[in-house]
Amino acid sequence: MSPGVRAARRPGRRVRLAQALSAALLFGLVGASRAASNEDRMQCDGALDGASAKVAHDALAKRLQPVIDACTRLIADQSRDADLEEGFGNRALAYHRLGEFRKAVEDDSAALKAQAPNDTAAVSRILQNRAAAYLQLRDWDHAIADFAAALDRDPKTPAADNILVGLGAAYFGKGDHPGRSRALAGR
Repeated sequence: MSPGVRAARRPGRRVRLAQALSAALLFGLVGASRAASNEDRMQCDGALDGASAKVAHDALAKRLQPVIDACTRLIADQSRDADLEEGFGNRALAYHRLGEFRKAVEDDSAALKAQAPNDTAAVSRILQNRAAAYLQLRDWDHAIADFAAALDRDPKTPAADNILVGLGAAYFGKGDHPGRSRALAGR
């Protein structure tokens, strides 16, 4: 196989870097889940357990489908706002791990609407997760907007360095090298 053919099949350096950073950000930014009392809440929380990207997709899908189903039931119940945010947020993580990034973005957006706006750390975490999904979709502008908003909401977050790296990756993917340099220098 000629080098030209091989290069056409593999994602470019920018895309591989953005994908790797997106995965690292997503798995590094996931906060602890809340304890829940009913079975659906506990199973929905399973989206946060160690589902590894190294597991074959079919096995991962088989493992995460009950989590997605439990989160969907939790969302449909709508008896508590906290359950909505948790259901959408955890289902978004499951979709992200399955590579279903558009669904992850939709659920992260719904989680943002359900989340109390005064919980800056939670809003920042959801924005970071959605930005990581946007990186995977190569939607650089939305990723930049979400990473910047996450940092603006919670500038003293322990994840600030990760956010800046994600912001730099989005600028790099977009081809905005001065923006990347500013992000990596701490804005």
